[in-house]
Amino acid sequence: MWIKTTSAIGFLFVVIFGVLFVERQPKDSAWNETTQGLQELSSNTRGAGNHHSNYKRVADTAICIFGREHALEFTGETIRNHVIDAWDPDIFLSLSANVENLDYRQLNVSEISVFREFEVQRFNSSWNATEWFENLPMNDRQRDEFHNILQTHGSHFCGPLPNCVKGGAYQMHHLHQCEEMISEAESRRGIRYRYVYTFRTDSYHRANIPNPSLLNFTDNKCYIQCSDADYKGYCDNGAMCSREAAMSYHGMARAMTRGSIRFMRSINALKYSVKARHLHPEIALKALLDMHGLEIERLPDVSFLTCGPCAPDERGEMQCERHNACAQCRWDAEEGRGVRAYGAMRKIVSKSRIHASYLEQCGWSKDFIQYFQHTNMIESLVSRNECLQIDGPEVKI
Repeated sequence: MWIKTTSAIGFLFVVIFGVLFVERQPKDSAWNETTQGLQELSSNTRGAGNHHSNYKRVADTAICIFGREHALEFTGETIRNHVIDAWDPDIFLSLSANVENLDYRQLNVSEISVFREFEVQRFNSSWNATEWFENLPMNDRQRDEFHNILQTHGSHFCGPLPNCVKGGAYQMHHLHQCEEMISEAESRRGIRYRYVYTFRTDSYHRANIPNPSLLNFTDNKCYIQCSDADYKGYCDNGAMCSREAAMSYHGMARAMTRGSIRFMRSINALKYSVKARHLHPEIALKALLDMHGLEIERLPDVSFLTCGPCAPDERGEMQCERHNACAQCRWDAEEGRGVRAYGAMRKIVSKSRIHASYLEQCGWSKDFIQYFQHTNMIESLVSRNECLQIDGPEVKI
């Protein structure tokens, strides 16, 4: 279901992010013209980005936030507090929205306090997934294998493409847009980013993400949260990657088309090894990352997926406005909000609460990254107001 947003969303970006808009016309997305005000703002600042006279420094990190735009109403403040303020990154967004109702004429350049590379791509309900995929570069053999993937493995990971259900193709398109925007920004500034954090708009962050210096990044490594939602693959809510690895992480659409022959082999091998009946998005992601030889490490859960404006009725069942996934939501009284708490997601909500409490108490450390999966131990430390102390190979608690 496509959500109609209001002019408040446009102003929300300024309040939340406090950054510079650099808007561009997407090459391969359906697009409705925004207002003259945004066009004038863009023309006044286009090309400034990291080279603006008021710009503080060239960022070595980028974030790309993707998904339904309206979710930022409920997660935007946490993203600002725990991601943007923590990393001071360049910001890119690929958003699903009906942009007809967005009015940017209220934007005032004087309200934008920090000059930063900031770029937005939007596409709306007129975007045609099948047409977009078919127009990606493919030779005849690759195209045949692309159709074979849909026919043989379509199932749950690539809707609304033929033979597929759910909405995986939208996420592939978002990630493709992330890579395109980041690459073009690198061309403009002449310097590559070192790290990229890609995540969904409905990711509610409880605590700061870790400084990359605490992580053992290599050229082919990504860090992923939410291990409880791997479903025989890798949780696909987002990842923190080195720049080279991010290119692979963003590349599902390329793998489905230009890399379809090699990707098909990776899918078949993984489905056989995990004895999976259907190719779920998590399995498809693991097949992609395995194909590229990426190394995956896990991070503590510091975020979870929220459902937006939901409330329980007298029977405790969800009543959600403007959201079509009530069956996947539960009301969390402690959170005071609806959360994606079906199945393994309930564990993620609980663990993120424990991890955030520990981080508020002790902050990030390599010790915490090493031992966070010992949930009972971390919870015990929180209750005693203590932090991890490492003595050789043993942990003192």
